[in-house]
Amino acid sequence: MSDVEDLFDMVEDSHVGMVMFTDAYRDDPKALLELATLIVLDKPLYLIVMYGALLPEKLRAIADGVVFHDGTKEGLHKAGLQVLETARQAGHLP
Repeated sequence: MSDVEDLFDMVEDSHVGMVMFTDAYRDDPKALLELATLIVLDKPLYLIVMYGALLPEKLRAIADGVVFHDGTKEGLHKAGLQVLETARQAGHLP
């Protein structure tokens, strides 16, 4: 199986997409392909974004949730937990 097929299968089997969006994200073809696949498969999309990152308005508009973090390990952990709780409350996770 190719990397693209593996990525498609991974996204297809997931309940939600949780993307750690950074300024470097737009320069990473594999990350962009994963994001596009989440959108095309109509998966709930949650973004974890570091304060100061340039988040495109169209991406913000289609996201089911956006959580910002301060770049520390603790801040990222807290943001991840917040996304999981938000996704559960929205009925996107069991």
